[in-house]
Amino acid sequence: MNLKRIVGLGVLFVLLAVLGIPLAFSEQLPTLVTAASFPAKTFAKYSSIGRIKGIIDDNDTVVLRGNVHPLALPKYDIGAANPSMPAKQMMLSLRLTPEKQAALDRLLAEQHDPVSPNFHHWLTPEEVGERFGPPLEDINKITNWLTSHGFTVDHVAKSHTWIYFSGDVSKIENTFQTKIRKYNVKGKLRYANDREPSIPRALAGLVSGRISLNSFPWVPANTGARSVPLGPVQPDGIDPTNGTLYLTPADFATIYNVNPLYSEGIDGSGVNIAIVGRTNPSNASVNWANFRTQMGLPVPTNPPQVLTPNGNPGDLGSDEDTEADLDVEWAGAIAKNANIFFVASPSTIISEQGGVDVLIAMDGIDTSAHYIVENMVPPAVPAAQAVTIMSTSFISCAGSDPLDGLNFSSLWQQAALEGITSFVASGDYGPLCNVDAGTITNSTQGVNAIASTPYNVAVGGSEFNWDSSNMSSYWNTSSGSAGYGSAISYIPENAWNDDYGTSGGGASGYSQPSWQKAPGVPTGTYRYVPDVSLSASPQFAPYGIYTSGDFKTVGGTSAAAPSFAGIMALIVQKNGGIGQGNANTILYPLANAQYGTGGAMVFHDITQGNNNFHIDGSIFNGSTCTAGYDPVTGLGSVDAYVLANNWTVPPGQTYQLTVTISDKGYAAGSVTPNSGIFTWNGTTGTENYFSSTYVTLTATPNPGSVFTGWSGCNSVSGQQCNVTLNANTSITAFFAPVITPVINYLLHN
Repeated sequence: MNLKRIVGLGVLFVLLAVLGIPLAFSEQLPTLVTAASFPAKTFAKYSSIGRIKGIIDDNDTVVLRGNVHPLALPKYDIGAANPSMPAKQMMLSLRLTPEKQAALDRLLAEQHDPVSPNFHHWLTPEEVGERFGPPLEDINKITNWLTSHGFTVDHVAKSHTWIYFSGDVSKIENTFQTKIRKYNVKGKLRYANDREPSIPRALAGLVSGRISLNSFPWVPANTGARSVPLGPVQPDGIDPTNGTLYLTPADFATIYNVNPLYSEGIDGSGVNIAIVGRTNPSNASVNWANFRTQMGLPVPTNPPQVLTPNGNPGDLGSDEDTEADLDVEWAGAIAKNANIFFVASPSTIISEQGGVDVLIAMDGIDTSAHYIVENMVPPAVPAAQAVTIMSTSFISCAGSDPLDGLNFSSLWQQAALEGITSFVASGDYGPLCNVDAGTITNSTQGVNAIASTPYNVAVGGSEFNWDSSNMSSYWNTSSGSAGYGSAISYIPENAWNDDYGTSGGGASGYSQPSWQKAPGVPTGTYRYVPDVSLSASPQFAPYGIYTSGDFKTVGGTSAAAPSFAGIMALIVQKNGGIGQGNANTILYPLANAQYGTGGAMVFHDITQGNNNFHIDGSIFNGSTCTAGYDPVTGLGSVDAYVLANNWTVPPGQTYQLTVTISDKGYAAGSVTPNSGIFTWNGTTGTENYFSSTYVTLTATPNPGSVFTGWSGCNSVSGQQCNVTLNANTSITAFFAPVITPVINYLLHN
């Protein structure tokens, strides 16, 4: 070894010792290390620089997977669509950059953290767009591209996260390189693309993957209505499924302990609830007024209103009207003096004057929900008129249409940023998301995509558990004179499972939110549904409603969701009328306290039953109820009075875990937890955990780096750090560059 090499090695060793970099010797000469092997340190910056670079070349395209509806099958195909057929309500969903999504997630956590200066500092839609949405430069490029192909851009979301456009079938086929076909499914005419659409590669980083090009509708989450005699309820004590015993608002208030809130003057006054719909029942106001009169409810200060901002969908018939009447009547039955807005938009196919079919390429449920989140909050309306709660009772299969789940995830995320609490029915088919044609082979396993995002409350279903031997313990033999109430007290509940059953049990595909921690929550990395439950059985005390000019009963999680929205309105009023955003950030800590440390008895733990589903002579196995959380009924049903009086994160229940990556500025790696999601700001990540949570962190070096150790852990095993959160805790992971190539070079030259 010559003097030059000795001096070089000596200088190098001194430098490495000062920097604290480990040596890695090898007798083999590895490949040359380039600058790319040592990723530069990067920090999150919220730039408005556009992502669409260069020319948008229609000859250089990428396929957008997941945009063919599962029922757009050759066996249902009845021919090509008319190329000149108008198409409306088409939508492009736009994605946020990873940096902006991380910043949004961080702000959302702060908005729901009582100790944060951003607590309940809700955003407007415009602020969402300005802070997190794609910049106007990109919006203008994509809208110019659409208009260059003959489309009309109808609306750009204030949040910059979706674009509505219209045109005709020929423009769809030429622009997106697909074909629109006609399908006859169960006697209904539908239009849909038969192959995946394509877009220019230059747009791929901006378009999230969702393009609405079909007219298949979402499914209402109710079991259908049946007529019953209206009059004093006479339980016969023998057969509780014979239709003579139904649930009235007075019964609900007794069973779920709402009456003490009414006694305090908490009845939803001043709170605004929006119901997501797609029909305009011709006799809606009459039905709703008759329901309140018959049920002994007060005449509201402001009767429910129907809004049709995207065009009048018309009356779609008794099935759709049942859903609308059920949702409006029962949200108002619990929040007796809240302001109820039923927002309805056209969907599927409409025939305009002259009998011309028009493809409405997005369900009216989507457009109604978009309108609420964009236009029923400040500054579009005064704060006193702002919607703080919304309820949706429709099903879209996450397994069959995963991109629609991404659409609603973005929408409910925006709602939470604005302080809106979104309740969604979990579904009525047990472990199946939907049942097509009554056969198991045509059914889809999975969860409701609309209900399973990390930003909404998924409401499942229970059924009351009584029989002829103990019926008198829970029901009077005749109803009272006001509102036909006959329930005596809380009635134990099982999982709802009769002809239909509560949906849940499957992992949603979303990462498990930091708030979804409570005894019984499945371990792993996924968001589970439902979150909570209320009565939903069409057989054991179904909900009484007034629809189509008659008094009827109905069941389903679409009864539970608006009822829980009504409970939430009482909580909002009790908290000064301030929107609460994502209610799960309170519900799960309360459950964790109750089931884990003996906190307030907010929940009725439902431990009996399952959601196995019987169809086509077979049983599709679901999940089973257990103590604490279970993926059948979630955290259970609630005592409304106890819930409202404990509406806060239990003190001392959460601690922050801070992880810092120490990388010397020229080497890097990553740290991942076994549960929760870190919010990263440069090389520092944070996550909140409940007290006594055991967390395992895993360090992974990037190429060209090595992991060298931890600090702050309770115990260490190789690249894993274990820590139990009983206080705010800081952990550091150390990485360093591999310097073998330099050593070898000096040794051999």
